[in-house]
Amino acid sequence: MAAPSRPGLLGRLVVMLLVLDALLALADLGNGVVELGLLADLEGLAGDVGAAREAERALEAAGARRGLFGLLRVGALVLTAAPFLAWFHGAYARLRHLGGPARTTPGWAVAGWFIPLGNLYLPYRAAREIEAGAGGGPWGVFVWWTTWLGAALVDQLAAR
Repeated sequence: MAAPSRPGLLGRLVVMLLVLDALLALADLGNGVVELGLLADLEGLAGDVGAAREAERALEAAGARRGLFGLLRVGALVLTAAPFLAWFHGAYARLRHLGGPARTTPGWAVAGWFIPLGNLYLPYRAAREIEAGAGGGPWGVFVWWTTWLGAALVDQLAAR
């Protein structure tokens, strides 16, 4: 197999957008911690009406920031999805041209992201094939996929 080349413009764009989403997630997490602290403060201010009102205003502002972070993260997801899927399709297509271990077509490698329950494994399998075709080991993809699933789980738990 040929050595992996430097990431192209599309790959760099995807990485920058993923970093942007990660930064937004961290800012959202920090805001959530502030919000929890304000809730705890509010419980302790039952006798001080003025301080309680101030804490309520700060809590409302934190809630507004949470809404803004939610919108920004959805925007980042929408902006990231198309370039990422285009990159994934291209990487899988290159794998097939290099004679790598392709089990499916590039189109189905992308479609795996949208198949309910299949999207928990099919993209991982396709990414492992891409990594193997590039001469890499399985640990990079395993760590990436575990992180991806863990972040999705944390997002779902935080939303509840």
